[in-house]
Amino acid sequence: MPEPFVPRGIDSARHLLRAIRRRVLEAQAQGYDWRAVVDSLRPITNELWCGFDPAEKARVLRHLKTWWDIHRHRMAPEIGVTLEQAIRKKSLRFVAGRLRQVQPDEEGLQVQLQLRGGESLSMKVERLISCTGSELNCWKSEDPFLRSLLESGRATPGEVGLGLRTDRTGALIDAQGTASTWLFAIGTPRFGDLFETTAIPELRIQAEALANHLVETPYEPVEPPMEAYMAAGI
Repeated sequence: MPEPFVPRGIDSARHLLRAIRRRVLEAQAQGYDWRAVVDSLRPITNELWCGFDPAEKARVLRHLKTWWDIHRHRMAPEIGVTLEQAIRKKSLRFVAGRLRQVQPDEEGLQVQLQLRGGESLSMKVERLISCTGSELNCWKSEDPFLRSLLESGRATPGEVGLGLRTDRTGALIDAQGTASTWLFAIGTPRFGDLFETTAIPELRIQAEALANHLVETPYEPVEPPMEAYMAAGI
């Protein structure tokens, strides 16, 4: 868009959704489409996210995140062509719903789905593959290093229970609310405190900010505790 997206008076997820829809209509009248509007939100996504209280953040995650991911993280045109071909050949089928139960049997897996309309669907499948990205609930992680940080209180979950709680430099905040001087995170672990934190442009900004912080901060030598080495397999 020739002008940045500047939402005003937005204090809830519902207001933001309405503002985006209005902006899409305005863009269409100017010869643009919804993609331009979504891209214009990128520079201010984290600013908007940080302006919401925890209840609104939870509402975004519950109702809007899936839709945002679809529109924000779009597939390449070449992949789209392959996808359309698979649909026409009926080798690919879409089913919208929630996974309720998975039971193994001799031939594979018996899967129970609750469809969007409320009815149930039972499917027999050979494989079940989760393509929803990294596990954002740190307590569900099986990584020994991450779990040791949480169990020792050196790290705490983010505000909405996802990712790790960090300050503006990416320093992990411990159970006493103190920012670490030697434990930092960039990227996916900061999800929750930030919303846009997985793509290369945002990673570059975080890495640069952290590098500048480390260069400018005088440090005394720090010896990490032995359990940190052991958990990391060092």
